[in-house]
Amino acid sequence: MEIKTYEDASEIPEEYLSGLVDAQIECWWQRPFDEHMICKNPKCWAMHSIEEVYWSLEGYRDRVNDVLTFECTECNSWVEQFYKKDEYLEVMREYFKWEVSVLLLFENDEVEGFWIISKTNITKLIETEFNTRPWSYDKEELKSKLSEIAFWQNNLNEKELVCLHHVFVSSLVRKWNMFFELLSELLNINKSYSSLPIIWETLYASRFYPITRTMWFQDYILDSYWYVIQTMWEYSELLDFFKDHTSFSDKNLLRTLLKYKRDSLKQIWLNSKCIDRKFYTLED
Repeated sequence: MEIKTYEDASEIPEEYLSGLVDAQIECWWQRPFDEHMICKNPKCWAMHSIEEVYWSLEGYRDRVNDVLTFECTECNSWVEQFYKKDEYLEVMREYFKWEVSVLLLFENDEVEGFWIISKTNITKLIETEFNTRPWSYDKEELKSKLSEIAFWQNNLNEKELVCLHHVFVSSLVRKWNMFFELLSELLNINKSYSSLPIIWETLYASRFYPITRTMWFQDYILDSYWYVIQTMWEYSELLDFFKDHTSFSDKNLLRTLLKYKRDSLKQIWLNSKCIDRKFYTLED
């Protein structure tokens, strides 16, 4: 297994970029994100995960070149792929023209994991990261809230901050301590971000939710799809965390991690919509 980091994501070789996009698509296809297939019926627009369509990631990779016919399990309409690789690849090329760093995890020359950090601002975040789901957030309200949370003032929407993007390790190579190694390696090539606040969005049902809570992130804003925006006051706090710890399996850290795991399971149990099927709808 090999890790490669790119402080400037625009320097990623084309073949690696293509592999990164494949890994990103697989990430969003799998649970709990479930964004593999979407029903073509605009009155339904139900989302289906890779596990529903192919049973597993291995099943998908074995049949990737097959002609797929799959009916929506909600209304029996035909479904279509949610992320189309050629379009997504162009989106990533444009995105990497900003100040973006990327870590890639390789196994047998295939990209099996990734993590992305970008220096951005609230306006760009809302337009590109937190505004991808219909009726997810009210954009103007979110701008105001994020500005208050990150900078303690309103209308600082162009001021710089750091956005962390979802950490993904393929289920085929997933190891518990790999998350710690991935996080530590990428964070430490961006020490110049030290004084900037951090914004992050995840799901209560994500495997990573207890990890971010253990790393001192705080929950602030929840949307109608059960995504939660988390923040940390300064990037330096994350650097200190990885300076003070060597593994998530450290006794004290593991105790905290298990506590937040129980908390997230309680949230899911109290709010079944966290793991219910997702629908992209034009109605609130």
